[in-house]
Amino acid sequence: MEKNLTDLSTRESSPEILFRETRNDADCRMTNPLTLAFIGDAVYSYYVRRYLIAKTNMNVDHLTKASVNYVKAEAQAYAIHHMDNLLTETEKAYVRRGRNTKSIPPKHADKMDYRYATGFETLLGYLSLTNQNNRLEFLVAAAISICEERRED
Repeated sequence: MEKNLTDLSTRESSPEILFRETRNDADCRMTNPLTLAFIGDAVYSYYVRRYLIAKTNMNVDHLTKASVNYVKAEAQAYAIHHMDNLLTETEKAYVRRGRNTKSIPPKHADKMDYRYATGFETLLGYLSLTNQNNRLEFLVAAAISICEERRED
């Protein structure tokens, strides 16, 4: 039986146990959207890197530069705008929560792109922490495909 992350008093200290812990939807609704975006950013970056390694035979420097075309705020905002028809109402609510959270965008990012990218990452964080891996991978694959199509235009 998996433990709930909100019960701090009974947490086990073993990293491998903590990796397996999940949150339910109620826990995620109580979680700061920027915390969900924090994990969502890492999850998306991981999948993009796996995709690029499988697709190409580039050196690490080129892989890093290629990944930017998928993970930068502008690309994530573009992807989430084109995924609206793929999202459930719950997923749209997580995107809105992340998008509407106050945060300071980096100087190089457009404010609205950054907000939508945060919404996208919030959604991915929610799916990851609730262990909805098939749905997570479907949406990540859709985002990568959208970014690929965008680059071809």
